Formats: sequence, structure tokens, C-alpha cells
Amino acid sequence: MNRIGSSIGRELKATQEDGRFYVQRSSCSIVITYDSNREVDIAIEWHTGARLLGHGSKSWRTHSLKEAAHQLHQFAPNANVPYQICVAELVAHLPTSGKTKTTTIQLPVTVAVRKPLFTGTADTPV
Repeated sequence: MNRIGSSIGRELKATQEDGRFYVQRSSCSIVITYDSNREVDIAIEWHTGARLLGHGSKSWRTHSLKEAAHQLHQFAPNANVPYQICVAELVAHLPTSGKTKTTTIQLPVTVAVRKPLFTGTADTPV
């Protein structure tokens, strides 16, 4: 059984209409599992950090790694999550030859963009 995965977490600082800041968190995980190049299982999970804004999962089976890569590029969740980055990282590590590897490949990847929240002013140090 071969397994390739990618997981991306993101934090963005956003501003509310009243000028206050808040942190918007989101994540996306994709795992492809295959025994041969003919049976490929794809599982995707995403979460925005706020249930009302969007979370979910989707899984399906396809007939080749090439088709799996194509379908991953075609699918996109309706939530603001780092899906395209997660797909790009995963597809970059898919085997390119027709032969499958006999070892398990796992790619734990975490990317976080953090901007500090400031509470002071330019005249008062934080």
C-alpha cells in the first residue's frame, strides 16, 4: 500500500469594519492511497476554523495517478481554504513513471502565515 499526503494550515490576520483585528484560520488535507496505478483512492478534508464559513470532506476512487492529479486540479471546495497550495505540493511528489513504489511515502507539510497582532501604538512599545 502506497500513501502520499499533504496538509496545509494557514492563519491570516484580518480587519473588521470597526478596525479591530482577528485571526482567520483554515486548513486542508489530501491523502492519496494506492496499491497499483489502476486503483487510486483520494480523500480530502478542509476546515475554515468557523463551522459556518465552511468545512467538509470528499473522497473518491479513480483509475490512475495521472487522472487523480487531473481531478484534484478540477475539484475545489466552496470554502476559503489553502486547497490549491495543498494540491500543488501533493502533485509535485506523485510518481511520474508507470511503476509504483513499494515503500510508503508520507509528506507532512505545514505552512503557517502569521502576522503579529499589535496592541500598542507607535509611541508605546508592545
